[in-house]
Amino acid sequence: MVMPELKNQIPQYRTYFEWRRTIAEAPKGKEGHLWFSPDNIELNESADGNVVQFGRTAVRINLRRKEVGQSVEIRCSGNSPTS
Repeated sequence: MVMPELKNQIPQYRTYFEWRRTIAEAPKGKEGHLWFSPDNIELNESADGNVVQFGRTAVRINLRRKEVGQSVEIRCSGNSPTS
């Protein structure tokens, strides 16, 4: 759980990233960030203009990996196989 605000209540609390940096097995020179974002959003408006409805929307998976001195960004997008 990543809740930096707990540091005020629990003196020994560390975020996941702080914890990973303090254990011996953790690779020191690598970090990354993963997030999901909408891609190709489809909006449908009713004839009278009072209702907007979401249609098919793809999800983009973004991954940014940082290694010492460089940044590599990987992006994947597409619809899920069940949609």
